[in-house]
Amino acid sequence: MVKGNDGIYRLTKTGFFLEGTEIKFKIVQDHSWDHAWPAEDWYIYIIEDGTWNFDIMFNPYNNDEDKIAVDINKLF
Repeated sequence: MVKGNDGIYRLTKTGFFLEGTEIKFKIVQDHSWDHAWPAEDWYIYIIEDGTWNFDIMFNPYNNDEDKIAVDINKLF
């Protein structure tokens, strides 16, 4: 992830995925599993074949429930 001038970390990935693909992730602080958000893995399920764009944002200033935001768009 890359830290922006606003202090929010962002990661953008684009790729082709098949329907039924399961993507899981979590965000850790300083490469340590002791500080991970969320405590359990996040899951993204691809609903149809195509090229998808994922924007993942981590705001360390928000409370734990609102630290992560994910925006997913099918490009084609």
